Order: sequence, then structure tokens, then C-alpha cells
Amino acid sequence: MLRSKTCLSLLASSVVCTTQLAVAAAGSGAAALDDVSLSGAAPVAARTVGEDVSTKEAAPRSEELRLRSLQVQNGLYGSTGLLRMRGADTADTGTFRFSVLGNMYSGSGFLCPDCSQPNGSVVANDDEVTFLATRMGLSVTPTDYFEGYASLLFQTAENNQSNSGTVQVMGDSVIGGKGVWPWTPDRVLTAGGSGELRFNGSPGAVGIEAASVAINALGTLDLTNRRDVLKRVPLRVHVNAGYLFDNSGALAEAIEDQREDDLGSPQRITRIERFGHNINRTDSMVLGVGAEGVFEKVRPFIEWSVDVPVNRQDHQCDTAYLSAGDSCLESGGFAAVPSRLTLGARAYPWFSEWAEGTSLLAALDIGTSGTSTFAEETRPELPWSAHIGLSYAYDVVPRVLTVEKIVEKRVVIAPPPQFRIAGSVVDVETRQPLFNAGVRYKSQPLTGMITDQQGSFRSARLVPGSYEFTVSAVGYHDGSCSLVITEPSAEASAADNTSSDPLAMNEQAPSADTGTPVEDSPLVCELKPLPKVATIQGTIQDSESGDLISGAAVAITDPLGRKLTLQSNGGGEFRFKNVQAGLSTVSIVADGYLSSVSQFELEARRDVTARLALHKKPKRPNVVVTAKELRLKKQVHFTHSSAQILPDSMAIIEEIASVLGEHPEIVRVEIQGHTDNSGTDAFNLKLSDDRAAAVRTALILNGVDKLRLTARGYGHTQPKGTNATERGRAKNRRVALAIQKR
Repeated sequence: MLRSKTCLSLLASSVVCTTQLAVAAAGSGAAALDDVSLSGAAPVAARTVGEDVSTKEAAPRSEELRLRSLQVQNGLYGSTGLLRMRGADTADTGTFRFSVLGNMYSGSGFLCPDCSQPNGSVVANDDEVTFLATRMGLSVTPTDYFEGYASLLFQTAENNQSNSGTVQVMGDSVIGGKGVWPWTPDRVLTAGGSGELRFNGSPGAVGIEAASVAINALGTLDLTNRRDVLKRVPLRVHVNAGYLFDNSGALAEAIEDQREDDLGSPQRITRIERFGHNINRTDSMVLGVGAEGVFEKVRPFIEWSVDVPVNRQDHQCDTAYLSAGDSCLESGGFAAVPSRLTLGARAYPWFSEWAEGTSLLAALDIGTSGTSTFAEETRPELPWSAHIGLSYAYDVVPRVLTVEKIVEKRVVIAPPPQFRIAGSVVDVETRQPLFNAGVRYKSQPLTGMITDQQGSFRSARLVPGSYEFTVSAVGYHDGSCSLVITEPSAEASAADNTSSDPLAMNEQAPSADTGTPVEDSPLVCELKPLPKVATIQGTIQDSESGDLISGAAVAITDPLGRKLTLQSNGGGEFRFKNVQAGLSTVSIVADGYLSSVSQFELEARRDVTARLALHKKPKRPNVVVTAKELRLKKQVHFTHSSAQILPDSMAIIEEIASVLGEHPEIVRVEIQGHTDNSGTDAFNLKLSDDRAAAVRTALILNGVDKLRLTARGYGHTQPKGTNATERGRAKNRRVALAIQKR
């Protein structure tokens, strides 16, 4: 596919233009160049200009980044970075990398003399060690902040002083993920973290009990990340701090238990086996720092890392059973702690387009401790080892290539543009668009506008000048906004013979088929919402006589927990203004009456009028406190087969709440629901449970502490009368209040 970006180079009758062609990497065949007009204007309005302003653009920054992503490769455990150091960054989204790394050592006198054998004997001759390892890694970057990775290890350790001969480890594997700050221009400091599972291979199997977990905090200083090329420094520094929950010691315990059974005495695994099977008996705090030089064809690097042992497993190092030549960590000191210095480089021999993404690795580990002083708790560190590797990175997004081509083009100049305001009206707090808002001109006698469903409006064609608007919408304070449309250039003004009068411009604007371009000037008008409050007013009356009650204490608690109290006037009226929208609670207390509580769901700017009834305190109590219960002389009534309390039962609910308020010594009451046997067992049990819960909710609303109340349904299991008659069934349909604790 071939596209052209045009730059001006005008001559008297023809133009030479330097054009950047974006050629997708997937399609590199030849293509024809189409003639494209710079303005798209109709030829009738065309005129030529004889000025040469040819320019050349730099390669896009995104192209450079995706090319550099192919130089990001896997480290030892599959994550991107150096060899052991992980970078607090990753490659571009849509890339993945595959790597094969080889590691070798050969030498004598590394682990022996004085090496114990599995049978308990000791050999005092120098050993000959050959160590070979191959690790395959894969990493994928699905997003700009996350990288997933995995690796698989095949390892052989041969030692002539070991009865076991060659130790092979097949299947040691790592799977993990790395999260980093997404890339942004000119950010030189980035941070991230990684977490991974490590499965250690035991002889013949992968021991799940030996699986380990590693977590790492990552930091990177990238002095190459500068948009200004002159400010770039070809240096990147990485700092890692992590913790390895190392459970590889479980492999040692299994081997040692078997030997104790065979030999009849405790036997530690040998140092040769500990090295060959990658076994540690402690966790490690892994610390490291590395730096790399960033050049076109090669990236040399240096790094140092140390595995500080942490005895989370509480391993007891018993000197009586130490393998020959081993010590305990506390006596070995730092000399027994594994650490190493790594020198290496990556090379990018890209000699052809198909080889892009290929890299070669060469590195040398130099052991700085743990190479000759050995602790039973840690795996020995090699005195040196060499690494070689081959990696390949692939980008699933086709990379854009920049090709420069000279094109002869005749330039046509369109008539000067006219102007229009393309605006929107939004809520200043939520930024939500406002529908049906009115937008009126403040000083010009022009027709106003109404916003559409997206909160947008568009003016008629206007001349340059200052425009101010008054904006209004239901539920919002009136607002204003303004915009200045700048004058066109002198050359464009000379070609423009339209009137400067806004009214004339509005009436005589050219039709759409003239080809005259129209420039939209954006404008955002913000409105502040009116307060989301409401008014609640009402009257208070006697539930029996209907007489209005004056002097009652009326309290309201709004959704924010704020409380306000007033008294009803001589007409039994009350009024609360500017109440926050939402669920509000109104409580009423009056002499000679049971206190009443009601709830109202208030909507913003919608007033509520209520008529509230109070029940007189009964001359003879309907709720009697006995030793075991609150006996009810009146029952709580519900809608048929429902847990909805009928209005005529609110008086008994209020009386129960009043009695509980007068008897604080009653600590806990069980509200019991009972039914007759009309329905199924399951239906009756649920119905009785729901009715007991409904009474509990009503009592809590009327001021009873919820910690004093429990609710339970018993269905028809505890009848008070016979279910053979309607009268008996009516006695069985009841609510009882049992005192559980005083």
C-alpha cells in the first residue's frame, strides 16, 4: 500500500515536492503514485503561486521505538533485561522473543578434595567437574505495561569424585510476569516489579513440594530516552531487589530420608549433589545492579548480584552431620554467600531485513564469593562460567519504512475559509454533556441554538470576531462562554469579498456546493448544577380523631447523617427546606402519643408533602413484660401470604419499641414468627422467617438497638391452638417476643 504526505515546493508552473511514503513491511512491491490535490478545491477557484518552500521531515519517533524493541531480548529466566538483571521496562506491545542460552564450566579442584560420598565415605582427591546447561526462554508483551515470560532448563553436572556419576536436571522451569510503568517520552526513571514460580526438577520428576516463588522490585535509569537526539547518553542502569521463597531443600530432605533408612544413620546430601541438583536450604534476598552501553550493533554490559541467605525454613545446621568440607553459614560468613560478577555483550548482526530481531549473546560469570568456602545451606557458586546465546524478537505490528520520493505536483489554492463554532455544553463537575441546553448570543442579534443528545451545537457561518454566549439548562445555574475567531491572513483577506456584518454573513453565506472550505472553531461551555436538595413539609394528626397536633417535636435525619429538630405549629404543620436528596428519616415525639418514625426517598428539586398520624398511648398496655416474654395483647397483622406489615399494626410496633426503651435491662429479644399449617413446610418456614425479620426492621427504624433483636421463623412447628378450625389457625398465625437475656 502506498500513501503520500505532501510538502510544498512551488515553481511558476510546476512544483517539486519531497514526499514521505509509508510502506507497510508486509507489502514491499511496487505501486503507482496517484495525483492528490493539496486542498481538494474546485479548479474554478485555483491560482498558482511561485514560491519554493521544499522541506524534509525526520523519521517518525514510533518507527524508531519499534525498531529498538527488536533489540530487547530475554535474560537468564526469560524476562527482558541483561543476563540476570531485569529491566523496569519492556518492548512495544505486540512483540515476543524466543531465546536459547548455553552455559558451561570445566575445571578441577572446585568442589573437592574432602568430598563426602552418598554412602558416608570421604574422598580426598581433587575433582574434575564438567557443567553444561541449556535454558530456553519465551517472553510476550501483550500490553504496554505487562510482560509474561517462561523458561525451561536442561542441565548436566559431571564429577569424577561422585559415586552418582553424572547428575542430570531436566525440566527446571520458570513462569512469571513483569509489570512496569508504560513508556512515555523523556522519562528516564522507571520502576516495576515481577513475580514468578520456579519448579525444581527432582530425579525422575518435578517436585511440586519443591516449587519456589520469586518476587522482585525493579528500577531502570534510561539516559537514551530523549526526544532531543543531542541529549541522549548511550547508557542504561538497572537495579533489582527481590526475595526468593526457595523450597528446593525439599528435594534434599527426600534423598536424606531414604539414605537414613538404607544406612541406619542420618546422612546429609553431598556438596556435589547440592550443586548438581540446584538445592538451597534457605531463602535468598537477591540484590543486584547492572549497566549496559546502548549502541547500534552491540550492547556491552556489566552486572553484579548476590544471593543473601535468609533462614525462613529454620534449618538447623548440625556440625556432627556436615558433609566433608562444608561449614555452617554463621561460621562461613560472606565468603560462603553466593555472588558473581558478569561481563558480557549482545550483538545485532542485522545484515538483511529478514534477520531483524536476531541477537547473539556472550558473557562470562566470575564468582566473587561462595566458590571455595562452602556452607551446607547454600549451593556452591562456580568459579567462572561462560554463557553464549541466540535470541530472536518478532513484532506482529508491521513496521513503517520511510522512503523519500520526488514528485512533480501542480498546487491549487482554495478560496479563503469561512468560520463556524462547533461547541458543546457540559456539567462542570461530571463533564457529562447536557441535552436541550439553550445557547444564545449575548451581543449579536443572531439566532440561538439548542444542544442535541450529545450536548453539541453548531453555529451558522460567521466572520472573524469576538462572540459571547449565555447558556441555560434545567437544573443548572445560568452560565456564559466566549470565543474569538481570529482574522485570516492578508492574502486570504484579499481574495475574500464577503461582508463583515454578522447578519449579512448569516444571510448571504455561500452554499455547500461552491467548494468554499469552512473551519470549525471548538468551544466548551460549562454549567454548574443547582444544589440537589428538596423540601419536605407535612401535617401531624391524631390517628383516631384526625385532630391536628401542635407542639410535637419533629426531627429529620438526612442521608449525610445531619439532624435537625423543630416543633409543629398551631395547625400541626412542619417544614424542612434544603434537605439533601436521598433517604431521609422523620421521627415525631408528642405528649400522650407513641413516637413515630417514617422514611422518605427525596428527589432533587422535588418537594414532598406528607400527612403523618400519631397513635395515642393506650390506657391499658397491649405489651406486657413477663419473666420470659413481651406478651402481646394485639397481634401484628400482615398482608395475606406476605411479610408486609399492615398499617393498623404500626401502633403495636411503636408500643413494643416504647416498652423496650423503658426496659434497658432486657438485653436481647428473639422475635419469633409462627404460621398455621395451610402451606407446605418450606413455604411456612420462609414466610414466618420473613415476617419476624420485617418486625425486627420496623423496631430498629423506631429506635431499638439492632443488637438487642434477633429474628427467627418457626413455621407451623409450634402451634398454640388446633389447625382444624379457623379460630385455631388464627391463634397459630402470630408474632411472639421471647426474652433471651436480661
